Amino acid sequence: GVSRGLINHHFKTKDELLICIYADMTEHLVQNVHSDDPHQKLVEIVETSFDEHSFNRSNLRAWLSIWGEVANNNTLNHLHRSRYHRYKEGIAEALREIAATDKPDMVTDSVARQLIALIDGLWLEHCLHSESFSLATAKKDCYRFLQSHGVNL
Repeated sequence: GVSRGLINHHFKTKDELLICIYADMTEHLVQNVHSDDPHQKLVEIVETSFDEHSFNRSNLRAWLSIWGEVANNNTLNHLHRSRYHRYKEGIAEALREIAATDKPDMVTDSVARQLIALIDGLWLEHCLHSESFSLATAKKDCYRFLQSHGVNL
């Protein structure tokens, strides 16, 4: 619903536009994770990943376009790697803190990657077929996954 002229006025290149969109979409998750408690941090990540702002069909086309561009666009690829690394490390750090007292044999980096893959897969499937499961079910699936690795939230 925005004119091409208005977009061209604010963004000199397609890269600038894509970077702005990507940064805005990923910033929502970062802004909603505040807790220093590792259990609460994981809850905030799951809840924010499946809130109405993040988890809706209108974001699907934008995400698919951006993910398609990441492979071919060096600037966007660098931003994605940086954001993904920060996201994964935030999850892994929370898991390391939990593992230190509750589950010392947990492979935290692997569990963090798997949680991200689960969130992304559930998000994509729900956006494509929203009738297949509810947002509440997606959250429960993530909590069950974490519980299967010894993380009780």
